[in-house]
Amino acid sequence: MGAPIALACAAILTLYLLGNIYRLTQKIAKAKASGLPYIVLPVHVYDTFWLASYWIWASLLDRVLPAKWKGIRYL
Repeated sequence: MGAPIALACAAILTLYLLGNIYRLTQKIAKAKASGLPYIVLPVHVYDTFWLASYWIWASLLDRVLPAKWKGIRYL
């Protein structure tokens, strides 16, 4: 009974992720074609999910990443 639901959820998640990857590659291609400098970030800072949960990910990354990757030097 739960297997079809799990399979459907996995398929929806896969299609969502593939769609996001496709859109990202299209946006990177447009940025390269413009000739302007660009930066690729792992999140869209105005995305609802990021705004609702950034404090979780920011504190986790603060503990995990080395100081030289953060761009902020701690004294």
